[in-house]
Amino acid sequence: MAAHSSSAVSPGRLHTSVQARQTSGATPRQLAYWVESGLVTPTVRAYASGSTHLWTDDQVAELSQIRRLLELGMSLQAIRRHSPEVRARLVDILTRGLTGASR
Repeated sequence: MAAHSSSAVSPGRLHTSVQARQTSGATPRQLAYWVESGLVTPTVRAYASGSTHLWTDDQVAELSQIRRLLELGMSLQAIRRHSPEVRARLVDILTRGLTGASR
């Protein structure tokens, strides 16, 4: 069976789910829930024996942003309302705010 992608693949390295979790800090349960609920969409490669999720560098960065926003106290419902671009800005703003407040 030929490989196919469920989302556009940006050039660069592809990561397994284990690698994506290790890099982003997401737990296996978090990642599974985020995929099942449609919060994130991995690149999926289909093989005769089944399929596996692969993640681009940009998708792994998105996982890291979601995990960071959760750490900063944002709910999944609030995270879901924002595009990946806005989420990245929120991480920067909230992190800078916390850093500035500790000085």
